[in-house]
Amino acid sequence: MAGNTNAKARKFGGSFRNSTESNRDLHEEEGREQDLLRRNEFGYSMGGHDSSGTNGYSFSEDHAIGAIPELQSVAPGVGVEPGTQYGKVPPERSNNSAPNIRRFFSKKSDRRQEEGQPWEQVGDEDLIGKTKGKFGTKRLFWRGSLDSQGCPTASPVEVKDIFRHIILNLGAYGEDLNGLSKAIKEHDPLFDPKGVVDFQKPTAHGACPPYFIYVDHALKEVSMYIRGLNLMHRQDYISLLNNRRGEKSFDGGYVHHGMSEPAEWAVKHAGPVLRDQLRANEGYRLTIVGHSLGAGVASLLTIFLIKKNTEVLGGINPNLIRAIVIAPPRVMSLDLAIKYADRVNSVIYQDDFLPRVSTQSVKRLFLTTFALTGAIVFIFWVKQFLQNKVSEDTKRLFPPGKIYHFVYKQPGKSGHRPIRARVVPSAKNRFERLVLSASGTINNHYILALAKHLKTYNWPEVLKDQWLTAVLQTA
Repeated sequence: MAGNTNAKARKFGGSFRNSTESNRDLHEEEGREQDLLRRNEFGYSMGGHDSSGTNGYSFSEDHAIGAIPELQSVAPGVGVEPGTQYGKVPPERSNNSAPNIRRFFSKKSDRRQEEGQPWEQVGDEDLIGKTKGKFGTKRLFWRGSLDSQGCPTASPVEVKDIFRHIILNLGAYGEDLNGLSKAIKEHDPLFDPKGVVDFQKPTAHGACPPYFIYVDHALKEVSMYIRGLNLMHRQDYISLLNNRRGEKSFDGGYVHHGMSEPAEWAVKHAGPVLRDQLRANEGYRLTIVGHSLGAGVASLLTIFLIKKNTEVLGGINPNLIRAIVIAPPRVMSLDLAIKYADRVNSVIYQDDFLPRVSTQSVKRLFLTTFALTGAIVFIFWVKQFLQNKVSEDTKRLFPPGKIYHFVYKQPGKSGHRPIRARVVPSAKNRFERLVLSASGTINNHYILALAKHLKTYNWPEVLKDQWLTAVLQTA
């Protein structure tokens, strides 16, 4: 008995005390721990009052940790400022909150406390994301957020501009003008359909996917929005898959042959409408926006318009021409992607597959049966893993221009961070590996999913104007 008592006493710091002293110390220690748990569970409000209206108590978990100085060693840096005093005596304990408090005393408390911190405290880098595996080898399963690791964070102003065009691009999926307006107003109640000056659904061979042209006089901008891949339209598959390496040259580089045809069609048929609107609204900026297949067409259309500015647009300032392309395929060689990085802005959502695979890989996926699709993906993944270096072939195609990579997943963890964007100067040595995730690889290609996710972005109050406030109030 004495040996067991001494062992328990040594557990709490005692060495060679008698049984009476050990029992007394044990009771005092256990009482102090229970007292800390009770205080921390109800999270005293420092100064006796808080903003939550709970009459002096804060039931916030982070606040609760900061309320007890003794717990600062468990979760340092979390909670209120030091030096404040305890508030009122808490009411009776609630059994429901005990598990939430106990987790701070578990072996995983440090990791969970780190997960709970906002990105502003831990930085924009992934907490455990590394390009190498556990033993310094190549990582077996690639993580999408690693493609932009180390890149600067985009400003909220840039994110807001992209967000606005993402919502407007939803209108390109409408069947008619009413469908166009309905698709946009579900997320932008202030949308004015009177700004639509042209809406086309061409069906000719080599034509551009459905698009509409919109004039925003408040922002002094003429915009063209192009729809993505239509699974029921054969011509879209032809445009997406019709390409061989080095088949189509342009401006000293190479572009995607299949998507260059609808882009050239748009130069011929949509170009005159854009020119008339820019002439009628002098000084307005021209923005070409597209999603998926439409993103590839929009990026090529933009560089074609810049190159043929004088004959097509009447010689407007080339600095007023730009593109915002969402989930783009690989459509131009690296030298062109870098050359037009200040004019073409790509948007990639976390693990999206399309910017990471070549045309030939996409063709294999489409041309095989569903039974073989898994095998094709597995072979492609193994090939990427075994590849020792990035190919230096100048004819390879890349995602166009500068890239805004929207990330929210924590590598190796089940939790998600608040969505934010990193700015990648170009796709050189990035976005080369397919990401095998449970659902993100496909779901991250949907423009509607990105539009809804951006509503949870940490928007600064100064940017919440009438338009953004109305958008954030929608479902």
